[in-house]
Amino acid sequence: MTQADRSDAFSELMAIRAMTAPETGEVTITGSDPFYRTPFRIGETAAAVLAATGVAANDLWELRTGRRQAL
Repeated sequence: MTQADRSDAFSELMAIRAMTAPETGEVTITGSDPFYRTPFRIGETAAAVLAATGVAANDLWELRTGRRQAL
């Protein structure tokens, strides 16, 4: 299981996307919090936003070429 599968922030962003979830292994987020000494999960949230942006770009790529890429 990749960290993207365990990320609540990433799951919420994918729910907003309102499409089928990316296939298993398509998105991989490595690393973990604490990125900074704070009670907030800044690193996880930033990584989830960047991964969701990559998924959106991958959606556009799939519309153009019919293929998806691993992120």
